Amino acid sequence: IDKTYLETEFESLVKIARIAFEEAADKITVRGAADILLAFRWGYMAPGELLNDTPRALHFISSSPPQLRSVLSEKLLMDGLDWSSDTFKNQAYNLRVGRVDLLRQHIAYKVCAILQLIGQYPVSGKVFFIGDNAESDAYIYLGIKLFLERRLDADGFRSYLGSAGVDLTIVDDIIGQLVDDRPDLTVGGILIREVPGYQLKRVAPLTDAVTSFENYLSAALLLHRWGVISSKTFPNLVRRFHNHHGFGRERLHSVLAAYAEQLDKPDSSLDELTSALSVEGTAAPSTDGFESLPLEQFDGLGQDDILRLAKDWFGVMKEGH
Repeated sequence: IDKTYLETEFESLVKIARIAFEEAADKITVRGAADILLAFRWGYMAPGELLNDTPRALHFISSSPPQLRSVLSEKLLMDGLDWSSDTFKNQAYNLRVGRVDLLRQHIAYKVCAILQLIGQYPVSGKVFFIGDNAESDAYIYLGIKLFLERRLDADGFRSYLGSAGVDLTIVDDIIGQLVDDRPDLTVGGILIREVPGYQLKRVAPLTDAVTSFENYLSAALLLHRWGVISSKTFPNLVRRFHNHHGFGRERLHSVLAAYAEQLDKPDSSLDELTSALSVEGTAAPSTDGFESLPLEQFDGLGQDDILRLAKDWFGVMKEGH
């Protein structure tokens, strides 16, 4: 939730303490985040017009303590969002057992929470991850992708997590439960929000499957590319970004045009929308937070190669912080 969905500051103990006293109305949603998650969940074209007969599952995993659940739930409801489940980190337990080191160490917690959720979905399908670059979301999500898609076996996944300093006794039981009964799920996409002041470190080709975005309109276009959001939703989404999220007509045209240039075949609905936004003197297409369409270049990478690159990647991330 924090920094992915909410504009949250936790760079100091004072800022962390301030979070605990904020009311729901004090919390600021990242521009467009609620609109995109609603489009993902319901496939709406406009308020009251749904494309999906049933909602897609939407789960929030927060590193905040469960004491903040009521405030954060109130905030999500204020944004008009509904969701399937949420998980909060039991910080009080960590303090009680003397594990102060785990208060700011979220990798093991998030991995366990995600694997437990995955264990509830024994059917085939796809899962999409959305996070941010302020912590280790990209490392967590990619590791789970590699494990689910059997590019890492159980021992390999343990080594992958061990490279990030994870206490393996915390995750061992859950990994063991899923080894022989991994659900037939694939990771359809990994989206990482580029939070100002942070930088997503990369080690190619391992990280080619991780896609970053600077604004949620770009995230929506990537979800459209993956077949998750219909082009029918974009007239309403573009209107929302223009009227409520500070996107001028020229910027909207620029982002949509940049996306159109990378498509394998034209999308008539998006082309019409892009043309409608065009005005005389409109600037040439700019990425403006829209990264090139994601790649997956794992072919030829064995488990040992993946683990070597993962160790290098986490080392680079640690140095960056």
